[in-house]
Order: sequence, then structure tokens, then C-alpha cells
Amino acid sequence: MPRKSAISATRSKNVMKFGGPPAPLNKTEPPIYRQVIQYCYYLMNTYPHLSNFAINKLITKDVMDIWKAVNPRLPLLTELTVLKKVNILCFEKAKQINRRSLPASKVKNLTEKLDVLFDISSCCCELPVLPCEDYRVKCNKENCCSKHIICTCPFQKKVPVEDREYLKDQRCKIGPKGTFQLGPIDKCAIKKSKKEQKRLRKKLPTPTASTSNLQDTVSVPSSPSFPQTDEKGAKAKVKETAQQKHEESVGNLICIGVDGRLDKDTLKYKEVVDENGLKSVKKTKSPERHLTFTKETPSESHYLTHRILPKTGATGAVHADKVLDVLKEFNSESSIKAILVDNTNANTGCEGGLAFLEAKLTLDMLPGKLAL
Repeated sequence: MPRKSAISATRSKNVMKFGGPPAPLNKTEPPIYRQVIQYCYYLMNTYPHLSNFAINKLITKDVMDIWKAVNPRLPLLTELTVLKKVNILCFEKAKQINRRSLPASKVKNLTEKLDVLFDISSCCCELPVLPCEDYRVKCNKENCCSKHIICTCPFQKKVPVEDREYLKDQRCKIGPKGTFQLGPIDKCAIKKSKKEQKRLRKKLPTPTASTSNLQDTVSVPSSPSFPQTDEKGAKAKVKETAQQKHEESVGNLICIGVDGRLDKDTLKYKEVVDENGLKSVKKTKSPERHLTFTKETPSESHYLTHRILPKTGATGAVHADKVLDVLKEFNSESSIKAILVDNTNANTGCEGGLAFLEAKLTLDMLPGKLAL
């Protein structure tokens, strides 16, 4: 009888990993910590060629999709915040526990949270249940039996009233299932609704030859016709008319004010390409230097426009070009008599903006007659 070959088994295969065996995510309700860790093991076994960062992004996307599917009105954390939260849980703490390198106190804390909701909602309060007499409830019903759950978060993170009971139930659940769940498609209800729609369609009157002839013979008094205009075209026309009136009112300027300013946190949109070659637009804040132009009168001043200056090399000649460009825009090259500026070298120096501007303006007056 031939001898059986020995089966080699390593310690990593025999020892159960922290959190349990690999398993896919349940799509019917938000996952708990244990399910997220098990899903990480599942993806690592299914796609061994993927990096930890790619697996982290997959987990984040799937978890956020489940939250949006079960309740799309709940305010959620940003994708980057959820990405960091998943990375700390799966690729730092769980990995260190499997290697037995995490302190016992942290292991105990994470073990106690395994069957608790992996919460990615932006709501930070405990959603307290308050009585009707509380000043934050404002309930005037007699013998009220309903729960009054209050969200004390800021407006951007506040949970809608109808969704607070659901979120509170999910936070209080121990284990993967709570009171509220996203069930499968009710095919019987869909079938009934289709039959009802078909029955209502049959009841609607259909046009016949007799009714069409009746409409031809009977003269119905026509309602007064109003010209129908395209809404977008009408808005564009109103905007264009308003712009023309504004240009007419601010044309032939006599005195303008020019003031330079540096905004440290100007909101801009930047195109970013990620590691997979996908383009996306992100909001960024960066400093911006610009000139602000105002129409000056004896009693008040009105904003005209502004021009962006380069970060470096904004000399007097550059300032003069920007001012001349604005004067041309408002047809005020020959009517301008005075410019209000602050007393800096870039404006009033021998190589300042006003000196270059007087040389460039095609005025009937001699250089030096432009008042400060």
C-alpha cells in the first residue's frame, strides 16, 4: 500500500485572523466594524495583485454606496475622511493585532467595538430623545406619544427629522442587523401597480372620428394669444439689457479709484490627475493679487471691475496697462481727469504706474496734468 504524502500547514493558515473569516459586505444595511475587516480579508484573497491603497479605496467606495442606498438623505463624511478611517482600522490596527504587536488595551477597545456600527455619518451628537416640555422640541400636541429626537449638530451636518430614528437605531444595534433594513424588491407590489396603471389607461377616453368632426364644425372662442418666449432666451436678453444700461451709466468716467490688494485665501478650481489617470476638479485656496476699480463721485463710490496681477513682477508698467485696459473698456480714455491711488512707489514714483499711464494715454492735455 503506497504511503500518503504529508500535507504541510503553516501557522498563518491555521490561526484565525482578527475579526473572523473573509466575507463579502451585506448590501441591505450599513456594516459594522467586524464586517469591514472581513471584507478587507475577502478583497485581499480575491484580488491578491491589488495594492493596499487600491483595496482601501474599494472598501471606502462600497461602504459609502451602501450608506447612500439605504438612506440617501443622511449627511456623510468626506471620501478622504472615510478612506483614512478604513486605513486605520484594516491596515494598521487589524494588521498589528494579527502580528501581535498592538498593546492589549487597544486590542480590548477594538474588540468591544467589533459588533458596533462603522459610523461614517457626519452627525457628531448622540441624537438625544427629549420630552415635549423641552424648549428645543416645541411640541404643542396634547397627549403626544411620538419620539422627539433632536440633532444638535451644525446645519451642514444636521440629520433630517424623518431619518433620525433610523440613524439612532443603527448606532444602538449590536450585531449586523438592526430594526430597519433595506429589503429586496417587492415584485408583487410592482405587479399590482402596473395592473392599476393599465386599468386607468383603459378608462381614459380615446379620440374618435365623431369627436374630431365635432371639433371641426363647432367654433370655440379662442383665448387671447400671448407671445411665447424661451425662458433662457428671455433671461439672457434681460441680462444683456442690464449690462448695456450699466455700461452706459458708467461710461465717460471722470474720476476712478484704483486699489491693490492681496487675498491670501482665494478659492480656485484645479484639475487633478490621480494615479489611475482619471481627471477630477478639486477646490484649492491660494493667494491672489488684483487691482480693484471704482467709479468715484463727490457723494459715493461704485464698484466697476477688477484685474488680476501676476504674483511677481507687478511693476508700475503692469499697473498702467491694467488701468488703460479698464479705461478702454468703459470708453473713458479722453474723459478721465483724476485717479485716486494710495501713495506708494509703484503708483506715484518716477517709474510708477501713473507716470507710465500719462505717457500711454492719447489725451489733448500735456503730461503731468493727470490729477492724483
